[in-house]
Amino acid sequence: MQNVFRNFVILCCVLLAPQMAFADTSAVTFTSYQGSISLDANIGWSFEVTKTLTVTGLGYYDIGFDGLASDHTVGIFDFTGALLGWNVVAGGTAAPIMDGFRYVALAPVVLNPGIYVVMANNPSTDAFVALATNFVADPRIIFGTGVYSFGGASLQPPAFADVQFNPSFFGPNLLVAEDTGTTVPEATSLLLLGTGLLAIAGTRSLRKSR
Repeated sequence: MQNVFRNFVILCCVLLAPQMAFADTSAVTFTSYQGSISLDANIGWSFEVTKTLTVTGLGYYDIGFDGLASDHTVGIFDFTGALLGWNVVAGGTAAPIMDGFRYVALAPVVLNPGIYVVMANNPSTDAFVALATNFVADPRIIFGTGVYSFGGASLQPPAFADVQFNPSFFGPNLLVAEDTGTTVPEATSLLLLGTGLLAIAGTRSLRKSR
C-alpha cells in the first residue's frame, strides 16, 4: 500500500510538471525590401516584448546570400542602455543562414515584457535593409522603429530613431525559442487517477490479508 501511494505521488509530480517544446525562429522576417544602405554606423531596431521569450541566437542580414564582407558584433540592450547579451557574426559564409540572416549562438537571454533594442556595428562593409516588405514579427513582440548611432567601429547603443524607412534597419535580428504550449492535467483527472490507484492498492491489501 505504501509503495503504491508513493508511486502515485511521484506520478502526480511528473504529470503536473509543464510539458514544453521549443523551436528556434527568427524574431522578424520579410521577403523583400525597397532600399538598402551602407553606412559607417551602428544600426538596429527597437521592439516591445509582450510575453516573456528566450533569445538563443543573434544574426546579421546577408543581402546577397553570398557571405558577409566583415564581422558584425550584435547585441541586445534594454531601455536603460544596459547590454544584456552579445556575440560576433563572422564575415564570410561560416555562420548558417536562415531567413536571409546569418546566425551565431547566444547563451540564452530571457526577455521579460518591456522595451528593448537589438543593434549591430557596421563599418560601411555590408549594406543593411530599409523599408522591408511582407514583414512579419513574432507574436510575442511588437516592432518599434529603426534606430542608429554614428560610428560603426564597435557596438554602441542607439542615439537616434528613424521614422522614415520603417520597418528598418536589418542589420541585426534575434533567434528566439518559441514556446509551443504548456499542458497541465486537470485536477479532476488526477483525482480520478489517484482514486483508481488507491482502490487497486486496497484490493491487493485485502487479498493479502485473506
